[in-house]
Amino acid sequence: MTIIEATKQAIEKKCGIARPFKGHVFSYLIPTNGSNAHYILIGLDRDGKFDGHDSKFWNPTADDILSDEWELYELKEKA
Repeated sequence: MTIIEATKQAIEKKCGIARPFKGHVFSYLIPTNGSNAHYILIGLDRDGKFDGHDSKFWNPTADDILSDEWELYELKEKA
């Protein structure tokens, strides 16, 4: 789905969105309406667990914005 469709559904379902790379999710985004961050980027390790990195900054490429490969990503515990 597009990033617009994914963002709308993620807000409604209170989950994140991801654009897998070669079948794997290395990070996901949490869409927000916050004044300091609009998407929060969460890094994942190879096992899909929180890798200790998150950021309120995300610099998407044109390919990210135009992609129709976005999917919902259920938030996992930060462990």
